Amino acid sequence: MQLKEYVSNVAAQVIELDTITAAVIKDYDIFDEFLYSISNEDVHAKWTAAIYSGKILRMAKEAAKWLDDDYDSLLKVQQGDLTALSDQVDSATLTVAGMVAFTELEKAADVAARVKKIWKTVKELQEQSTLLNKRQKIFGLPMAQNEALNRLVKDIEPFKNLWFTAAGKTK
Repeated sequence: MQLKEYVSNVAAQVIELDTITAAVIKDYDIFDEFLYSISNEDVHAKWTAAIYSGKILRMAKEAAKWLDDDYDSLLKVQQGDLTALSDQVDSATLTVAGMVAFTELEKAADVAARVKKIWKTVKELQEQSTLLNKRQKIFGLPMAQNEALNRLVKDIEPFKNLWFTAAGKTK
């Protein structure tokens, strides 16, 4: 976004300077009208000034188009990542809901290992959510509220406490 703003500022400055350049070129036309001989350097400077403003404006237009296209493609990636996060949260929620079926204390170590794996996944999902919210801010979009992820953290906590305690492990 900063680069896009910079490109538009450069284009605006070139347009502003182009009016000054046009006035200078008219001065050169007066020299031509009176058949006044000017140096090759001055002729070169005249045509360089006349040509480069157009080149710069064309490059700024191309850069703005590229930035718009890049923004659009990155926004699609962001939306895809948000959808993927939501799907992963739903999957983890189903896994946590299935934890109710574990009732055998003899298998506490195995269940605790599963809970630890799920807990690690939940922490990764929280980190991903934080990253995606930072990207939302960069895009100028509202923060993605992920109530399902917050609920998942609350839902897994009792299972984590129970099975870690039953297995004799520390958090």
